[in-house]
Amino acid sequence: MKRLIITLTVLLFACSLYAQGVIFRRDTTGGFKGVYCIGPLDLTKGPLIICDDISIDSTELKHMNRDRIYSIRIIEDSLATLLYGKAAEKGAIIVTTTKKKKAKR
Repeated sequence: MKRLIITLTVLLFACSLYAQGVIFRRDTTGGFKGVYCIGPLDLTKGPLIICDDISIDSTELKHMNRDRIYSIRIIEDSLATLLYGKAAEKGAIIVTTTKKKKAKR
């Protein structure tokens, strides 16, 4: 749960760069309830988004099951361009999801 909160906090930072406003919501027990973006979340001119080595767009990122997110890394500017080319000139968001465990025989 702690890893999920840290992961969503990093994602919130990325969203806050491109959204008009971002709100954290907590439930009554003090747990984390979600991140809500106010206004349009348009990342088409923003960073390159890569999920499990596949480039995705902001719509796919918004609809991703957050329980499957294992980690999120933010790579900025020139390092992202060096690693991923011109498509990542404004940075890159690298999302890694959890893998399903294979059943033991």
